[in-house]
Amino acid sequence: MLEHLAKRHNLKIKQIPAVGNCFFHAVSASLTSVGEQNIDEPDIRQKLIDYLETTSDKQYYFGFLQLNNSLHQSSVHETLIADMLNLNIEVINAITPEWPQDIHPRGQRRERTISIGLMGEEHYVVLDDAKSRFTRETEEFIGGRAHPIGVLVDYIIRIEFQARGSPHAHTILWIQDAPILDVNIDEEITTFIDQHQTCVIPGEEESDLRQIVLSLQKYVHSVTCRRGGSCRFHYPSSETVIARQPDVGDFMVAKLMLNAKADIFKKEYHGVVKLVKSGKQVVLKRQPSERWINQYNPKILKTLRANMDLQVIMDPYSCIMYITSYMMKSERAMSELLKEVAEESRSEDLKSKLRKVGSAFLNNREVSAQEAAYRILFLSLKRDSRKVVFINTAPKDKRVSMLKPQKILQGMDEDDEDIFCTSSLDRYAMRPDVLEDMCFAEFASTYTIGGKDAADHIPDVLHRSDDIEGGDNNLDTAEIVDKLPKVITMPLHHKVPQRKEGRRRQIQEPVDALLSMVR
Repeated sequence: MLEHLAKRHNLKIKQIPAVGNCFFHAVSASLTSVGEQNIDEPDIRQKLIDYLETTSDKQYYFGFLQLNNSLHQSSVHETLIADMLNLNIEVINAITPEWPQDIHPRGQRRERTISIGLMGEEHYVVLDDAKSRFTRETEEFIGGRAHPIGVLVDYIIRIEFQARGSPHAHTILWIQDAPILDVNIDEEITTFIDQHQTCVIPGEEESDLRQIVLSLQKYVHSVTCRRGGSCRFHYPSSETVIARQPDVGDFMVAKLMLNAKADIFKKEYHGVVKLVKSGKQVVLKRQPSERWINQYNPKILKTLRANMDLQVIMDPYSCIMYITSYMMKSERAMSELLKEVAEESRSEDLKSKLRKVGSAFLNNREVSAQEAAYRILFLSLKRDSRKVVFINTAPKDKRVSMLKPQKILQGMDEDDEDIFCTSSLDRYAMRPDVLEDMCFAEFASTYTIGGKDAADHIPDVLHRSDDIEGGDNNLDTAEIVDKLPKVITMPLHHKVPQRKEGRRRQIQEPVDALLSMVR
């Protein structure tokens, strides 16, 4: 597939066996690209093992090699995302031609990196590889046993295209036991930040990481960062501090001190640095030579080898507003344009109106070739550790229902009006009395449809007879609900009677059996 590009760039294609750990083969494949030296796969394996044995970070790399395949193998998280919006981390990663691992199509063949030429011509290969890397980084490395920034609890990834058109990932990470602003003391928060985030330029002894930092993490001024005449990021800082919005009097004093440009002591300097015009932000520790280095995590940077911008979230509301506005800015502009076109063509017939709206959409929406390929191939722009359940809250006469499968409809009587699949609202109407006080949103997100086996329709707690026999026989309804599992499966196919009492009776019996056992 890529032979013509390889010949054009005088590259040598090598095949690596597609067995074993994907991380090992990614590293071994990159080792084969050193000059024109032919290295056998067993030699590469031994060289890699020798390196991992001697590196100071071997526990992280061996943890990555032995990690679980998916974050979802763990049990259901007990805390909702909304309850965890306190102090967590946002990561922005960008695709880069610096990746040493092989960009390859789906299949068993792995080929050497074809850098800029590949990015300009084989968009699908690049996008498929980038999507795979972003997912593996979050789920397998950050969420695996390596724990480069702590134990990952939840995450959200949003892919966006900007500037040169290559994808970059906006990622929000929820870290277990992260300190909370205004709950923990500032020293605990700055210790947590310094532990997982840095702007240090590595020494010559870490030549590989040093080269990555200097080539990928150097900050470059942009128009947006100099809106006020100077860079809105505070460079440099002698140590990590948390800046808060000051009182009016303190701000005026600080402004006079800055205007005077006088020599000040360390304590006074920190007092000035910690003053910001709005909100809260972290000013990282930097040496003068590191004033242009973006914050990064060394372990993640060495693994992903792509530019990253790592930040600790100080204000959850600001983070939500930033992410939503940043993700939707182009679509919002297009929506405004389409509204204007529709308003201008109100007096025209429907055909002319649709033609103008379509023309405006095609001629005013700029997309890169990679973004176009991403959308044409239906690659997901969003990935998270939580699933979303749609709840139809429209009036009954405006709801859209799905017909049952054709095979089921053919076996039904002609007069049978039960031709639609049951919705979450139908199942909510049939909920047992023990769940009477549960709202629709909680019911839809907690309960799911079971299989055809009748045993699948009984709450899991019924099968744990040892827990029930040793439990308290004087439990009230609320305590019984607490004992129910997170997900109770319900019948997949059932006929919905006209009366609510009849609907409930079909799923009431298993719960009645539970109540009789604990009473």
